[in-house]
Amino acid sequence: MLFNLAIGFSFLLLLVGACVSVVSGAVGIWRLKKGFKWSWPAVLVPIAVCAIPIIALMSIPVAQDLRPNSWQYEEALGVAPSESIKGLRASTSASGDSRQIYLSFDLTRAAQAEIESRLQVRPIARNTDRIASIMVGDLGPSWFRPDCVDAIETTRKYFHRWDDAIVIQCRGQGKIYAYFSSID
Repeated sequence: MLFNLAIGFSFLLLLVGACVSVVSGAVGIWRLKKGFKWSWPAVLVPIAVCAIPIIALMSIPVAQDLRPNSWQYEEALGVAPSESIKGLRASTSASGDSRQIYLSFDLTRAAQAEIESRLQVRPIARNTDRIASIMVGDLGPSWFRPDCVDAIETTRKYFHRWDDAIVIQCRGQGKIYAYFSSID
């Protein structure tokens, strides 16, 4: 939601910048015809007004990648990771109307308990269709591979602000994989 708002605001600034550039260009041509000298502010201000939103729009994905993994964990689960969460990896993927967060961390009893208490759902047996849809239907990060034989899945619909929350425990890999997805 915030990502879409930032993109919308950047496009609005870009539109305003384009309008200011056209008006400034017209005023500059009018000034030249009236005999005024060309001035650098008349050239630089419209360029700056157009360039700032473009730079802001391009920096949004970079800024998302610079956030610490704990921030993405907190965004997904609503709380900061406790001391029991070790080896945390996180990645965010967003498009115009959807957003996904991928998490991976070491499988410990404390981490299992924390996830179960947050989701308030007990794990169920492996659901190969759901795991396959995450693997094939989504282009997540290369390290997000919950394709283990001994998978135990925890699924929750409409958790926090996510449409889907899927946690997969891979005992053989010693990892917990978590996938959170929302569509606006």
